Amino acid sequence: MKRLVILVLVLSAAPSALAQNPTSLPQIGVQRKATLSPSYSCRSAAAFSQYGYDKTALFLSDSMKEHNSPDLLFNGACGSWDYFQSSTHGGNRSLIVDLASSASPSAILALSPSDIELNSETLKKLGFKVSSPVVMGHTYAVLLDKHDVRGLLVFTVTDYVKNSRVAIDYKVLDYRISEKVSKDVRRK
Repeated sequence: MKRLVILVLVLSAAPSALAQNPTSLPQIGVQRKATLSPSYSCRSAAAFSQYGYDKTALFLSDSMKEHNSPDLLFNGACGSWDYFQSSTHGGNRSLIVDLASSASPSAILALSPSDIELNSETLKKLGFKVSSPVVMGHTYAVLLDKHDVRGLLVFTVTDYVKNSRVAIDYKVLDYRISEKVSKDVRRK
């Protein structure tokens, strides 16, 4: 519990890492709220075809919304346990860690997008995985690595109803889109 209190203090003091364009990129270091609902796999077939990810996913930038590549997905089959998914397709190598079960939360928060090149064994030792179970009150970190996007997202579960909804408080600690993707976004 002491580590969690320290983590919250560190998160609230995190400085802005990059100047961001507010129309297409997330603001760095700003606390936000989101509710994801319902869990992605606990929907009707019609909802899948008609709405896609809809409100089951968090998109941090316009670019990722255009690529239909969520930064975080609330998932779980009806009646089963829900989980957060950080990687939703083959080109996405994003990873998530539950900081309550991590060996070193401070080491994780010190990561930057350039650290994504860490070998998989190092990331595994830090507790990173492709998905993590939803646990009320837990804080998670997502190391984003997809579509020329690198970043670090941290969030805490503030409300949770199984298969129905999850509310989170989140903060983007770092978010970078390569020049190629930025030009593609501006062109549209």
